[in-house]
Amino acid sequence: VNETKCLTQRSITHEMCQHEFNGVEMTVQAHKLGEELRRLKREDPKKLQTILSQMTEAEAHSIYYDPDVWLRPNQQVKEEWPESVIMFMCGRGFGKSYLGAQWIRKKVRAGVRGQITFIAPTSSDLRDTITYNTLLPLSDPINEAPEYEPSKSRIVWKNGTIANLISAERGNERIRGKNNELLWIDEIGSIPDKDVFDQAMLTLRIGESRCLITTT
Repeated sequence: VNETKCLTQRSITHEMCQHEFNGVEMTVQAHKLGEELRRLKREDPKKLQTILSQMTEAEAHSIYYDPDVWLRPNQQVKEEWPESVIMFMCGRGFGKSYLGAQWIRKKVRAGVRGQITFIAPTSSDLRDTITYNTLLPLSDPINEAPEYEPSKSRIVWKNGTIANLISAERGNERIRGKNNELLWIDEIGSIPDKDVFDQAMLTLRIGESRCLITTT
């Protein structure tokens, strides 16, 4: 590893082990770590393999499940952005569902306790694209341990956070009356009923009250 960047195997893992206890500063270091790992994957995969093989299981686990390491700079939702509604409109293959799931994971890991709601065009989008193919595989099975409850159309995390899954094809009736802190609306361009968005925004009543939209 480039010594001028002070990213030896030990300094890398030390930064990651400290990340969860040092807030924003360590988030920045995690982003730098991700950039360096991607550089090594492109330019020196043997060196990357050597570094990874020398890590302890705890260090590897911490890095593997840290969303700040793996999000590209253009996939990051900046905490300093003042807007209550943030939209990523990108082409296919950008990683929109990935960044949405990682944003939710970061909020849950940070201790959000308010209700969360996911909205997508169809129930299969919620089940397959968001839940089974993205959120559950990315989540830390030990510290986060989200459980999908299909009969209740929701995901429950180990810390008690709940995300309700609402399909836009069922109209806006299930959206009304909820008290959400966070919303994630996926593929809003495929939701023909504008009232779904309007009703969803009325549910942002507590805490951070922020909505993330990902769409092509």
